[in-house]
Amino acid sequence: MFGPSVDPGTTATAFQSLRQQISRCGVAT
Repeated sequence: MFGPSVDPGTTATAFQSLRQQISRCGVAT
């Protein structure tokens, strides 16, 4: 996705954090 230097676990964690931030903004995804 973001490149071979990015670990799948790190990417998943960052994605979850992003979703949480979006949820706080009141945007349902």
